[in-house]
Amino acid sequence: IGLRGEVIDETKNMLVFRVNDKIKMIQKKPNVFRFYLDDGNVVCIRGSGILFRPHEGAKKVKPRNAIVDCDGYV
Repeated sequence: IGLRGEVIDETKNMLVFRVNDKIKMIQKKPNVFRFYLDDGNVVCIRGSGILFRPHEGAKKVKPRNAIVDCDGYV
């Protein structure tokens, strides 16, 4: 998709971003999201690997199903 913004909310199937003072709702599945962390690391997350309600995610997410190699994604 090529959007850059800040994640401000999450539902089971969507991530909500603030992009240039506008709100964009993006489906988790089938997208891959690249996150730039404050410590300088970059993490790519497969949306289908995080299809949980926000309060369930910490218990259910399996890193091997959610985290992917960023090199394959532009």
